[in-house]
Amino acid sequence: MPPEPKSSASTVGEATLKRKDARMDTVMELEIGPGPEPGSYVVHVLRSVGGGEPTQTITLDLDELVARRPLLEATVLSSSVSARRVTSDTEAAVQDVGRRLFESTFSGEVRSAYRTSMAVASERGKGVQIALRLTAPGLAALPWEALFDSETGVYLCRKEPLVRHVPAPHSPAALAIEPPMRVLGMISSPRGLPALDVGGERERLEEALRPHLDSGRVELEWLDDVTWTGVHGKLLEDRWHVLHFVGHGSYDVETDEGVLAFVGRDGRADYVTASSLADLLDEAEPTPRLVVLNSCQSGAGGTTDLFSGTAAALAHSGIRAVAAMQFSISDVAAIEFARGFYTALAHGRGIDEAVRSGRIGILGMGRGTLEWVTPVLYLRGEDTQLFDVAPLPSVMPSTTGPVAGPIPIVHTGPVPDATPHSLPPNVTASTPAPAPAPEPAASAPAPATEPADTSATSKPAVAQGPPRISAPASRPPSPPGASSEGPWWTGSPAKQPPAGLPPGPPRSRPASSAPASRPPTAARRPSTPRWIPWLLVGLVAVVAIAGASTVLSVLRLDPTGGTLIGESTDSLDRGPADGQATDAADPGVLVKEEVVSLTEYDWTYTGHSCVVGDEYLITASSEGAMHEGSPVGPMGLSDGESTETPPYDYALASLLIGVRGSDTLEFVGSEATFACPSASEIKLGVNDDTHLEGNSGQFRAKIWRISGQ
Repeated sequence: MPPEPKSSASTVGEATLKRKDARMDTVMELEIGPGPEPGSYVVHVLRSVGGGEPTQTITLDLDELVARRPLLEATVLSSSVSARRVTSDTEAAVQDVGRRLFESTFSGEVRSAYRTSMAVASERGKGVQIALRLTAPGLAALPWEALFDSETGVYLCRKEPLVRHVPAPHSPAALAIEPPMRVLGMISSPRGLPALDVGGERERLEEALRPHLDSGRVELEWLDDVTWTGVHGKLLEDRWHVLHFVGHGSYDVETDEGVLAFVGRDGRADYVTASSLADLLDEAEPTPRLVVLNSCQSGAGGTTDLFSGTAAALAHSGIRAVAAMQFSISDVAAIEFARGFYTALAHGRGIDEAVRSGRIGILGMGRGTLEWVTPVLYLRGEDTQLFDVAPLPSVMPSTTGPVAGPIPIVHTGPVPDATPHSLPPNVTASTPAPAPAPEPAASAPAPATEPADTSATSKPAVAQGPPRISAPASRPPSPPGASSEGPWWTGSPAKQPPAGLPPGPPRSRPASSAPASRPPTAARRPSTPRWIPWLLVGLVAVVAIAGASTVLSVLRLDPTGGTLIGESTDSLDRGPADGQATDAADPGVLVKEEVVSLTEYDWTYTGHSCVVGDEYLITASSEGAMHEGSPVGPMGLSDGESTETPPYDYALASLLIGVRGSDTLEFVGSEATFACPSASEIKLGVNDDTHLEGNSGQFRAKIWRISGQ
């Protein structure tokens, strides 16, 4: 008798055990605790690939390293927000802290054990997971993710997974789940704090998860009511594997505890402490195995309490793994991290490998970025395998049409039933046709694994199957004498008009999209007079010619030599004395006048903070501005004037505007309006980052507030 085939769950479970055993054999775990003297610490190797458990006493100037955190955070964030060149000075600050931490921790016999472990793992073709168990208060506040081995010239967290272990008496086994992995997303943007682009945040996370949403590996549901009551109710409502929070976080130095900003009853910030959030998440059944905190300082720790940080407190309370951010993080870096992180997780990788994949995703943003140091992983227990993800069920291709994947983003509205049961008794599943034609998707048979008589009631019509098309199911029978051709989606020849009627213009929509209550009629509407389309074409042509003429007048070089390349001839000339335009129009309130040099790599921060929704008028002019020896204005160089590639998709050497902490930039040129996207400081810069030694001069920009407070 042949052996019974194994189920997908057992197969996945065996594969997970093999991965777990392989990873457990390649772990080097260090415990760092208080030493016998003030300022001293004891490093003890609990496990290592090369064997041996040496102990070493080290010294660390904890206060001095913690005091450097604000500077380090600003350095890491600016490396992406203002990255225009490889800023060696910027990386040097991060590298110096990482080198000091590495040389202090991995010294003496501990370093020998580390080198041996790396060599043994390399011979086995594997890497080494670095696990840190921090048992002395204050150590959690240090940026261990910056550990830098100067001998090999590598950052440890980019080469190997690096986790912060939270001791636990036991940790549950990996949770076996059938796809999709269910993610509860929430974006908290209370009044009084810098406004978040809620729609943009959703789009960016969905973009990062798009391949897995489309394939059915991941299902993402958004919670709009990010209040204490709203989150509580949602956790009780359903089962969640992952909770993804986007919002503001901070560290309360007075209470020495991390906080997250929920929305209060008055719409303002309701600061939820880490310990309270842990109790709230414990209401879920089962408790989510993974929490992702995309908020500032959600991964930071305190100096007096081991588990005071938001991420550490959640892991200590029972959450298996918490991925958080120890510094502020830019929008682009957050999305690239999510893309790499969830891709690895959806394919069954361990949580440590998933975080490393997220770091590699950030690394691909471009030269100079250091934000890969920002993510932090707190892991409760030793097992890094949180989920046993079963393979996606294979779907046999349908001969009646393409097979649609599952709808991954959950909607709360009713879903129209597309099964044959929704057809009226007197309507067949397909429209009669004289020639054989594919039946509509609604008539496709249900998969063999699900009984046909329960497909319409057992679950919503969001599973894999044929596309749902409700129009044929609700269309009434054709009246006598009507055409019997198949519906528009069958690809049958175009319908001919009834006898005796001249052919009319093409319809703007297929016949099957007409309301179900209106039967097809034999008469057609009178055709549109032929002179109307020609009139519209003529108007469009006039507008296009006028626009092209305007652009050419802006970009051309004045033959008299009075206008620079890219200098607009009709920009407003506002004198600094009265702040008014030469015409009678009132430009608003002059809030800032700034000089932007063509020889500087970094942004010029204006010192003026805008409020969301405020509108500004920016005018700019050249003051001896030269690009590689050629005069240039704020409009920049037109195409073909230079072989250089500008950093951003605007004209080379043009003037750009944005706000601090955002990667979104807008073109200014000689004159432009600007709507404040978020409450932050306005910045200006030149779209150029190479060979700046050949540049000279500056642009003078004036910022006028024309609306808002």
